[in-house]
Amino acid sequence: MGNHLKTTMILVHHPNVKSHCSFVNGQFLWVVMPFMARGSCLHILKVAHPNGFDEVVIVYTSSWPHA
Repeated sequence: MGNHLKTTMILVHHPNVKSHCSFVNGQFLWVVMPFMARGSCLHILKVAHPNGFDEVVIVYTSSWPHA
């Protein structure tokens, strides 16, 4: 789990990802994030893009400079 935890924590500390705190309980990483009144990010993506993003969108967002 070490590599997954490290990768996840890097994402949690990104300026575009807001979290209050995080903790490990057994083998699970819990991240406490602000309430999203319109649903989770996963729900919004499933509704807005049920077949996923087009490849061009993924390539474009992957090329953004990382903070």
